[in-house]
Amino acid sequence: FADMHYDFDGAQDRIGVLFFILFYLALLGMSSLPVWRDEYLLFAHERASNIYGNLAYYLSIVLFDLLLIRVVPPFAFAFISYKWMNLQEYCEQCLYEFVLILVLANVTFALWSMGIGALRLSTVVSNVVGALVVMVFMLTGGFMVDRKTLQKDPFTNLVLFIDPMSYAFESLLINQFHAATTQDGEPLYYLINTTYCASSFPVISVSGDTILSTFNYATSHKQGNADVMSLVRIAAVLLVFIYLVLVWTGELSSKCRRFVARCFTPGARSAFGSA
Repeated sequence: FADMHYDFDGAQDRIGVLFFILFYLALLGMSSLPVWRDEYLLFAHERASNIYGNLAYYLSIVLFDLLLIRVVPPFAFAFISYKWMNLQEYCEQCLYEFVLILVLANVTFALWSMGIGALRLSTVVSNVVGALVVMVFMLTGGFMVDRKTLQKDPFTNLVLFIDPMSYAFESLLINQFHAATTQDGEPLYYLINTTYCASSFPVISVSGDTILSTFNYATSHKQGNADVMSLVRIAAVLLVFIYLVLVWTGELSSKCRRFVARCFTPGARSAFGSA
């Protein structure tokens, strides 16, 4: 993907590399599956001893995982590879938007894995569920199946609604192709050599918006901004969900311990025996 050109091959390579980056981030996010499960017993004992509460533990885990592992690597990757791949080389703002989208996508993928891990399923079940979720997100991300086809079916449309890859992929494509300009500020065109089909066909030039509309993607920064906000909303909902699951499991385990203590204290055993 180094030094991609502005022709048909370059357009195809740009679409492919943007999807591959998101797919890699989705797989990387699966490393957050065991965050809550592996340390839960230690957390339960320390919480029962009033060393710290749910919120302190939750914030420490989330901030450490999200800031150090989910924010810093996309920053480094984007600033190293963006110019190298020749993605919108004459648009500095596009680089910062590219970084923002990658960070939000990485955070959201990690939060999905955290949400699955917060349910404290077994290791095998968590890995299977996490892998299936990533595969479904990949299929409904807009690269393999047409978006309009997915929107026709109520189930796939629902999956498309909660799929962070679909929002991130579309916003990356808009950032890359919409209103692209040359160094002189002129509209940027991709050269399509149609002589491969027939020698009499001419070489045509198409804009980035034409490429977007051909694949049923939006052609406005307004929709790209809406996709970014959708990523933020999904991340916020997942943050609340993870905390509620953490608190609920803690209260449930506390009630179970109190019930067992009442049933198996000497007074309780004697009462059961007299009965």
